[in-house]
Amino acid sequence: MKKIMEHNRRGFVLVLSLLTTAVLLALVVSYVSRVITDCRLTSKTYNSTAALNLAEAGVERALWEIINNGMASDGTFSADSFKTSSGDNIGAYYANVDFSDENNAIIISTGSAPNKLSPDSKRTIRVAYVKNNFGRAIGASGTGGILLGKNSIVDSYNSDNGTYAATHTNSDGDISTNGPISIPSNTDVYGDANPGADYPFSSKPAGVSGSWGTRQTPLAYNPIPTETLSAEKALGLAAAGHGVITQSESESYTRTGDNLVVYKTITLTGGSYYFKSITVNNQANIIVSGQSTIYVDGGNVVVNTQGDMNVSGQATFYVDGGNINIDTQGDINTLGVPKNLTIYSTGTNITLITQTDFYGAIYAPNATISLTSKTAGGEIYGAIACKSFISGTNTAVHFDKALLNVSQPFLPSGVTSWQEIQE
Repeated sequence: MKKIMEHNRRGFVLVLSLLTTAVLLALVVSYVSRVITDCRLTSKTYNSTAALNLAEAGVERALWEIINNGMASDGTFSADSFKTSSGDNIGAYYANVDFSDENNAIIISTGSAPNKLSPDSKRTIRVAYVKNNFGRAIGASGTGGILLGKNSIVDSYNSDNGTYAATHTNSDGDISTNGPISIPSNTDVYGDANPGADYPFSSKPAGVSGSWGTRQTPLAYNPIPTETLSAEKALGLAAAGHGVITQSESESYTRTGDNLVVYKTITLTGGSYYFKSITVNNQANIIVSGQSTIYVDGGNVVVNTQGDMNVSGQATFYVDGGNINIDTQGDINTLGVPKNLTIYSTGTNITLITQTDFYGAIYAPNATISLTSKTAGGEIYGAIACKSFISGTNTAVHFDKALLNVSQPFLPSGVTSWQEIQE
């Protein structure tokens, strides 16, 4: 009997051991399965995040090219060498830029991250970008084209890095038009020179450092909206006294029927101003010391010989209907920060005569801009958007790349949408 009981006990222990092993095995299998699932989910999440970051890197690369190199045509950018510090492959991106017109780009960027436990992770981003109109040294939307004088120069710099100097120049002084481009001997364009489709160069001009093919799409500048002009006019009229001038009228200026004539020096301390015309007499000076908007309603802006306009604040001019004439040695914004002065004009002529130095951006889609010379030339630091452009001998246009990030009131610059595309 005792042997039988011992035998039964042994059998019971064996069965219990088998049951315990089975339970433990089930738990281990479940645990291992859970660990594998968690590893896969973690890996998938990690790689999906990496793919999204790579897609965003592709977008940032494309935006950098648009902003810094002034791209005006479609392009693709890719990179597949992103690795960890230990040499493991992180993934790649592929970005495509499609310009629907001169100022609007669509960027599609796909990031791909390798996954050993599941298919490679991919994420795609679609970004819409609007580029402002100050993306080149000279843009002329008419068929009158761009006619440069002898011994002249077009190049670029960035005023955010300091004033113009030989050490700051670079080759982004692009010029583009729907008409012809004339580049005479001893004139250099350090950038692209792209004439209209009907006006191709017969061969590469000797002075052009960049591309020289014809434009693939017409260059178009939007008219200044009437609602923008009306709003700025209303603000100027509503300002106290149509804008306060600090000096006494009898000593420094006259203001007859809102026609301003400056005899000595006046200061605009900031705010909105309304005039029907502005005339700065010989050796007189307008100082803009604050953020100001100046509206000129229908009349001309004339700066006579050695007249100056110094902008230590920030000035925006709306010249609605009239023309602009800067006479010999008239210096405009010579403190040297082009983004502090923007001129919007609906007029047909802007003339800068001998030895005029102008720092600023001009948006005049209906105007012919002339930078003339007789014995010595003048210089423009900034950017020009016009209908046609003519310069004389020994003149210069220096494109300021700092203007690439300046938004216009009726055409904001930058990203307008950023969304992920679900594949």
